[in-house]
Order: sequence, then structure tokens, then C-alpha cells
Amino acid sequence: MVGAMLVSVASVGLTTTAASAGTKPAPLVVGAMFPFTGAKAILSTWGTHGVATGVYAVNAAGGVLGHQLTYTYADDAADPADALPAFRQLMLHHPTFMVGPFSPTIESVINQFVPNNVVDFMVGGLTTLDNNTNPYVFRTSSSDSNEAIAMAYYAISKGWKTAVMLFDNSANSQGFVPPLMAAYKALGGTIQANEVINPGASSYTSTLTSAFQNNPQVVFDSMDSATAATLFHDAQQLGYQNRPWIGDDLQSSAKGPYAAAFNPSTVSTDLIAALPATPSGAGYTTFLKEYALRFGKSATVW
Repeated sequence: MVGAMLVSVASVGLTTTAASAGTKPAPLVVGAMFPFTGAKAILSTWGTHGVATGVYAVNAAGGVLGHQLTYTYADDAADPADALPAFRQLMLHHPTFMVGPFSPTIESVINQFVPNNVVDFMVGGLTTLDNNTNPYVFRTSSSDSNEAIAMAYYAISKGWKTAVMLFDNSANSQGFVPPLMAAYKALGGTIQANEVINPGASSYTSTLTSAFQNNPQVVFDSMDSATAATLFHDAQQLGYQNRPWIGDDLQSSAKGPYAAAFNPSTVSTDLIAALPATPSGAGYTTFLKEYALRFGKSATVW
């Protein structure tokens, strides 16, 4: 995401005119829409660190034709119902371009960018955008289809050939299901159950009992952290955490809410997350340098 941020701010210079002599160029506003509240608030940390680093790097290099960048945020709570009000809030600041939202809410505002003449660099791999034709929207990460295939390949490479799927009912999570099922079956695996999880329930005991009745070797999952806390607790009580659980990148933080809820210290396996390969090259090296300068510490890398 930050790599796209650096590219996007550079591209602003293509359409910006220089200020007249003796005047200080007005700042250019970067609008960013992330979930600061709600079930997927963890995503806001990823987004804000990227935006802040990108803006810092561009401003330290002199800005864009002398214009410094500023940024402003809006909270969409990862809820489609909050996305359009958050977008309208950002438009009041007249952003030159936008970063975000993440996959859960992009479809709620995707038709707003052209009328408002705002280029957007959305974050996430929502599979419905695999064939995006919107000329104002650019996705900064690979498709969740690729992540799903990686999850399937990893499981088969470990010899885990029977699986259950536990994905919540959001468009983002459900986007994993078709490519994951297709890849896993093509590689010789068998899906024993595909359970759609309704977020926020007080118990998932009956759902888990049904899903695990044939003793699967591996679990594929994706859900918000609050739902995961309840579901993981129930799974532990039922003895279902004695096998690998492979989730999406939300589960990737070793000390994050998913790992804490899964409580790996009390079970025989770790929680596994699918992630893109670690970046490399000059752009990535520059990002790590600028991140350390902006935040006074090194970025967490995988």
C-alpha cells in the first residue's frame, strides 16, 4: 500500500501547476478512509502508517512542484453503511487523491470517484475487483484470489487433504471461498464443510460441531477479530484447535488480537496466515528508511 502511496503522490505533479513567484504554494490534501472503529479497526493502523510515511517522504524531498502534502482521515468503521458518509466528509477537504478504503467498503463508494474527479488507491484484494474497469480506481495489493490459492497450496504441501471452511458473511471474506475451494479441490483436497459465519453471535458451538463432525485435517477461516475471539474460544473448549487453522492476512500479527484469541500457548499448533511475499528492491528499501525516519523505529516486516 505504501509503495502505491509513493507512486500516487509523485503522479500528482503531472497535473499540478507551479505557484507564481513570491507566493507559497498551497498544500495538496491526501484523503484517506480507513476503519478506525468497528470489528476491523486493526486495518487503520496499517493504512495510517503507510499514508504518514508516504507524505513524510514526499515532503522531505520538497513536495510536488513546491506543494507540501497534508492528509486527513475519515472513519468508515469497515461498514458499508458508514462508507458513503465518510467519503462525503473527505470531499469537504477537497483531496487531490484518496487512499483507501479497504475491501469491506470499497463497493459502497466505487461509483463516487468519477463524479468527484478523485483518483483512488484502494487497499485490499476484493475479488469482485479482479476485472475492474473504473479508470479512477487502482488496487494497491494483489487479489484475494491469489491469497486463497496460496492457502490451498500450503495446506496440500503439508499433506492436509481434508478441510472445513469458516468464513464470515461479509463480501470480503466470502470472496475467498470460490477460488479457495477450486484451488484446494484441483490440488486433490476435499472440502468437508463450508460454514458461513454470522458475526457477533454469542456462541458458535453448534456451527463448529457440525463443521468438525468428519474430523478435518485443516481449517480455512476469515472473520473479524471480535467474532474470532468467540469462535476460537468455543473451538478450544470443543478440542478443535489441535490442528492447523489457515487464515487471511488479518491473522498475520504474532501479537495481534487473532493470535491472542487463539491462545497458541495452550494448544499444539499455531495460527497460520497467508501473506504476500516480502517486497524487495529500491522502492521497498526507501520505504523502510523513510518509515524509520517518520516513526523513530523500524517497520515490522514478514
